[in-house]
Amino acid sequence: MKDLETLVLHRHMMFEELWQPNKRQHSVGDRAYRKWVKSMMQAKRYVGFLAETEDGYIVGSGCVWLREVHPFPGSPTTHAPYVLSMFTERNYRGKGVATMIITEAKKWSQKKGFKIISLHASQLGRSVYRKNGFERTWEMRVRLANKGSH
Repeated sequence: MKDLETLVLHRHMMFEELWQPNKRQHSVGDRAYRKWVKSMMQAKRYVGFLAETEDGYIVGSGCVWLREVHPFPGSPTTHAPYVLSMFTERNYRGKGVATMIITEAKKWSQKKGFKIISLHASQLGRSVYRKNGFERTWEMRVRLANKGSH
């Protein structure tokens, strides 16, 4: 929990680069994410990985969430590791920071007995994930017109 604010900040900065939410959107998202991460950490379903310089400056982070999944033939599990909120400070990109985080996330997941780890990749991160063994899948989605906030 001691790194919660760093994880929230890095996610904030990640979204800033991806689609520049306005101040209100950031505020709502940051508050909800902070609350959700706390509850997932307490349930032992969320872990953050941080990369720092020798002098302790945090230059990147990424997280694994054990999301609920349905069992299917050959797999009785009801949770699966999902990588999210990957962020590397601009001046440290291309230096292996994201690869170190992904490597640790994969090791952690494997140690817990999971056979698959997944994520959704931004265009910026796709080459990093491909180099680390991730393969494209064919998940599909549709945006639903609705007046609610979800």
